[in-house]
Amino acid sequence: MKLMNNFRMMALVLCGLGVAAFAACDNDKDNDYTLNFSPEEVEVVAEATSTATVSGGVAPYTVTSSNSEIATATVDGSTITVTGAGEGSATLTITDKNKVSGTISVTVEAAPTLSFDEPEVEVVAGESVEVAVENGTAPYTVESEDEEVATATEEEGTITIVGVAAGTTTITVTDDDEISGTISVTVE
Repeated sequence: MKLMNNFRMMALVLCGLGVAAFAACDNDKDNDYTLNFSPEEVEVVAEATSTATVSGGVAPYTVTSSNSEIATATVDGSTITVTGAGEGSATLTITDKNKVSGTISVTVEAAPTLSFDEPEVEVVAGESVEVAVENGTAPYTVESEDEEVATATEEEGTITIVGVAAGTTTITVTDDDEISGTISVTVE
């Protein structure tokens, strides 16, 4: 009987060791994977955002940028939001709960701007000058930084600037896609 009890005890111990070994191996498998990203490379315009998703790994995820002057990022669940900060390239490193990490390449391009046939104009007070918008999507809106120096109107892509009094100001033109450009104005 004593032999039978020893045999049962040994069987229980071996079963317990087997379960512990199996559980330890299972934990090792948690680190036996890679993180996947869609897309793997992100292109974004400065001051704009783009997103990517992470799959694989164990949440929660963290993200760091190799150059926060170029790009920053946040992660919410499996969505990575990338914000362009300045023109250039950066690498985002995404790390999961188990310290498994992967990278996304980010390229940030300069924000588009409107261009004009004359980005700097001089006009005499009481007279006007016309400036053509060279790109962008109509309709355009115009705003003078100082209407006591010059005013501006737009019609069919032509900006008419009227000098009011001597000084300098800036006319900001914005297209239908919220892309802007400026015209420097000197009134004599």
